[in-house]
Amino acid sequence: QAGMGALQGRTMAQMNTSNSFRNPFIAHDYANIAGNNAITVGDFYSKLLKYGKMLNLDEQQIKGQFLRGLSPDLEDDAERIGTEQPLANLFEILERIEMRRAEI
Repeated sequence: QAGMGALQGRTMAQMNTSNSFRNPFIAHDYANIAGNNAITVGDFYSKLLKYGKMLNLDEQQIKGQFLRGLSPDLEDDAERIGTEQPLANLFEILERIEMRRAEI
């Protein structure tokens, strides 16, 4: 149980608002998971939403996890599209890009 001492005395709300918060359930990145094409950006997004809601993360925290977890290609696309827009919009555009690339 190494590392538990650092968490003692911290509430879940404090952990959720910490800049260094990275939950092990959602910290897996899309690039590693999708490397074998086993998961789509849609599946990745759905899992982030599910676990983010379970942990009471706000949209900005979920969005940060989403952007950090994208494959390098989709990360570049997100930067070109503009990461300031709402997460749902960004996801929809990236999903369309991913589907187009799969057709090629």
